[in-house]
Amino acid sequence: MDIVDRFLAYTRINTTAVPNAGGKLPSSAGQTDLAKLLASEMRAMGMEVEERDHSIVVGTLPANVPNGDQRFPTIAWVAHLDTSSEYTTDTRAHVVDYQGGDIVLNQATGATMRLAEFPELERYVGDRIIVTDGTSLLGADNKSAIAEIMHAMQVLTGNPEIEHGTVKVVFVPDEEIGLLGAKALDVASLNADFAYTLDCCAVGEIVYENWNAGEFRLTFKGQPAHPMSAKGKLRNAILYAQQFIAMMPGGERPEYTEGTEGYYWAKGIQGP
Repeated sequence: MDIVDRFLAYTRINTTAVPNAGGKLPSSAGQTDLAKLLASEMRAMGMEVEERDHSIVVGTLPANVPNGDQRFPTIAWVAHLDTSSEYTTDTRAHVVDYQGGDIVLNQATGATMRLAEFPELERYVGDRIIVTDGTSLLGADNKSAIAEIMHAMQVLTGNPEIEHGTVKVVFVPDEEIGLLGAKALDVASLNADFAYTLDCCAVGEIVYENWNAGEFRLTFKGQPAHPMSAKGKLRNAILYAQQFIAMMPGGERPEYTEGTEGYYWAKGIQGP
């Protein structure tokens, strides 16, 4: 299967992670659907496949070189099944032959990727770019990695003359809501010398450190009162939250930081 067709097929499976899913892992049924599809595709390639608890899938392509050949260590390629909970992934993707300028995603809604906002588009003039219709995430995080891994396995299994050590392929759920699948994975059981997570960034780029963050929720409790007679009685929880956010270091927000600089992010606020 062509790698583009493979990726587009994966985007049609809604694998949106669901926060606060009551301990369910994976948090959404679509992740299980994708895991089963990937397991089936790897078996069709002749790979050994384990479907573990929590829709964790481990595929193995045995080495085709003598045991002990130090030139060919056991490696693992890892990707996650879920997509961000921030937006739906009922994805309607299509391919654009990019010749420069803005990309109109949706004529009806006017959704447009403007070159002024995304100057990195200039790197891809003359290439094919996969985009949505502007109503959803594309889900390239992390389905582009899944497609790349599966295409690589298709190449290796279809060309046995390519020498390689043992290759492990690992797919885990619910990375987006706390690395839950990775935490449930028995890493030692992989017996890999090296493992590589495919989850970023530009073509040819290797990231040797990972992003890390903690998250917490605060509840601000006020005291209701009728505004006509609220003096000395009303306690406005919204203003308490505003004051707390204002206490965060102003220059240490995502929009002002880069690289390994830390930041504080007021991610959301909601009432009862």
